[in-house]
Amino acid sequence: MQTRNSRYQGEGEKPLRPTIDRDQLRRNVSERVSASKSQQQQAQEFTYNQQVGQSHAQQVRQASARIGVANENRFVQTSQKVKAKTTKKLSFGKNIFKGAAIVLWRPFGGLLGFVKRRYTHLSLKFEQANLFNASLHSLVNSALVITFIILAAIFYQNGQIATIKQDVIEKMGEWSGAAGVNVQEVKLYNRQHTSKAEVLAALNVAIGTPLLSFDVDAARQRIEKIGWVAEAEVQRILPDRLEISIVERDPFAIWQIEGKRKLVDRQGVVVSDEVLRGYHLLPLIVGKGAATEALGLLNALEERPEIFEYIRALVRVGERRWDLDLTNGIRVLLPAKKPEAMLADLERMIVDQDIFSRGIKLIDFRLNDRVRFEMDEVTANAYFDAKQAALEDIK
Repeated sequence: MQTRNSRYQGEGEKPLRPTIDRDQLRRNVSERVSASKSQQQQAQEFTYNQQVGQSHAQQVRQASARIGVANENRFVQTSQKVKAKTTKKLSFGKNIFKGAAIVLWRPFGGLLGFVKRRYTHLSLKFEQANLFNASLHSLVNSALVITFIILAAIFYQNGQIATIKQDVIEKMGEWSGAAGVNVQEVKLYNRQHTSKAEVLAALNVAIGTPLLSFDVDAARQRIEKIGWVAEAEVQRILPDRLEISIVERDPFAIWQIEGKRKLVDRQGVVVSDEVLRGYHLLPLIVGKGAATEALGLLNALEERPEIFEYIRALVRVGERRWDLDLTNGIRVLLPAKKPEAMLADLERMIVDQDIFSRGIKLIDFRLNDRVRFEMDEVTANAYFDAKQAALEDIK
């Protein structure tokens, strides 16, 4: 024993292993064990508490779900019961209302039916009355119209309508004159050759004449009778003016009748009793009825300048046919029917045969089957001399 101690506990030598305090070691082990047990116990308790908490929450949720389902079922059952009670009450009230309506409708329904039938009957009678009144009204109007037409015809035949119209115009003139609506000015437009004095004389109005009573239609007709005037328009311009607008005729030819020359238009209306300056070159037509019949022949001649340039005058013969008096002294006799058709033959003679240079003084188209020519005196003498000389040579 002593040897072992000296080996491990020798003087001056450090022991190879530290000295272990077994009691301390036991206490440390006990503490660890106890600490680990407590931690394990705490971990187990925590796990247990967590599991318990989860299961408790799950149980709470399940319980809440069961309670909600139960409450919902209870609410549904309660609602169904309330609905059933309400439906039953409404059905009961409806049945009561229907019964009361059926009981009350019978007398009122009969009354309403009676009123409806009566109303229909009265409506039909009213419509029949209206139809009768309309027919009667139409008959009365027709009778009035017929009476008016008969009276108007009687008045017109007796000349009383013009009298009534004149009376009305005069009354209007008196009223307008009293109001100061009188003629104070007269204006004339578009006048070129027409005499102003002739227009004013045809207008026949004096200063101070009541404007509204002045007959503008009669004045227009009087103005249109003036030779130069083709159309006229007379207007009242309130409060005190008359305006006259005219359209003048266009001279077409110079008409010589009974030794006098006049200007006429295309319709043969005498425009002026004298030939004004600037119109002396117009075609000359001569004879009774020439003014109204010359239009067609002059138009045809204007389309044939080879003839028209030689025309001096168109002479109306017996109010039946025409003669052409040419500037070279030749006279052309045209037929009574369709004289324009002969102008083509005459133009061909002038252009193709130079007929005007052969000493001819008359060309007669009046015969249907031939054209007759008449030579002037010089040409005729020369012809006869030549013919006589030819006969003597034969002898």
